[in-house]
Amino acid sequence: MADIDDILASGSYGASSKDKDVTVEMLDYDFVDSCQDIQLLRGIIRRLKSGRDGHYEALTKHAESRLLEVLPVKERARVVAMRTGPSADEVESAAAGLQDWHDNIQATDAEIKSRQGQGRQQVPPPRFVVCDSNGKSEAPAPAGTRGIAVGSSSGSTPQTSQRISGYDFKAWEKFDPDAAEAELDKEEEQLLSKSRVEREQAQQQLEARQAEMESVLRGMDVSALSAVQRRVSSERERQKGNECFRAQESEQAYVHYTRSIALLGDINFNLKLSADDGDGSEQRRLLAMAYCNRAVAGMKLDRLQQAEDDCGSALGLDPQYLKAWMRRGVARHRRGRYRAAVTDFGEAMKLAEAAGDVKQHAQLKALRNKSLASLREVEGEGADVPEVGGVHTKVSLVWYYSWGYVYMYFEVR
Repeated sequence: MADIDDILASGSYGASSKDKDVTVEMLDYDFVDSCQDIQLLRGIIRRLKSGRDGHYEALTKHAESRLLEVLPVKERARVVAMRTGPSADEVESAAAGLQDWHDNIQATDAEIKSRQGQGRQQVPPPRFVVCDSNGKSEAPAPAGTRGIAVGSSSGSTPQTSQRISGYDFKAWEKFDPDAAEAELDKEEEQLLSKSRVEREQAQQQLEARQAEMESVLRGMDVSALSAVQRRVSSERERQKGNECFRAQESEQAYVHYTRSIALLGDINFNLKLSADDGDGSEQRRLLAMAYCNRAVAGMKLDRLQQAEDDCGSALGLDPQYLKAWMRRGVARHRRGRYRAAVTDFGEAMKLAEAAGDVKQHAQLKALRNKSLASLREVEGEGADVPEVGGVHTKVSLVWYYSWGYVYMYFEVR
């Protein structure tokens, strides 16, 4: 029984069978039944299989059975597993699995070949090779081809499939430059017309937004509200704007932020301190937040000038407003004002460092480095770089006229 010999040869159950003397007296049923030594039983089986003392198949099988009884559980399970073959159900299941795998491989191979065939049909011919209606290549075009189409003398559309060689003088004689120029003019006119329509549509949308904004501002009657009611209503509008902004409704968020600003100041956005607010610090704080939030919505709508102005108004109300410095830096960077953006990010870094916000400081530093790289790209490596925390003590009130109103904001330089 070769499988048992292999298992015993790989184990170590005491002394080797060579060290065990197997005598003729041990070749007995009673001795085998009483024997507990695995290596001795192994030696008995080997001597019985050697045929030195005759062939005793029944005794050999009996010794093998006894060896299985004294083997450890793990080794015995291995021998039983080696003796046991697969059942009919297992064989059938394995055959079915192999057949399914074979069918899937054939189907995949056929699909790949089909795709490759389609790809070869869709591949365009090589450059300067003319194909007929069946897709077969004909003689290549002359080597002097330079991409000029041959047009008919009647002014028809130039044929882009044929090219004129530099040495094909007969074809050049038939070429109609007026027709080719007319075709180019026609294409250019189509592009200009399309661009004109797009500009008109954009202007109509802008006018519609302006009309809506004017109606919003004129429709608000804040004169009858007390200072407390105006602050509460302004905060409610600002929260509505935040909800719209999170919902990707930037236009509506812009309207709510504008209402919030109008409720805190007069219709021309001049700051009006309320009597019950003491020095007006709370109103200034809320108004600065509304300006800063509207700046973000404005940047989403590509109203970068308005966003920069709103951040300037917020800084005029609260020069220590870190978000206003950062957002104005972003707006200025997007407008190409890299030097001013570097200064704004530097001021924001100064405030973040004073607040001990290491993460915010690192983010601002990355933004400043990006603007600095753009500045050096525009002005050269020797560009004068603004220092972090530069001095700006000049606060000016800037005003401009738009949509029928005078807008005012503070700018810190």
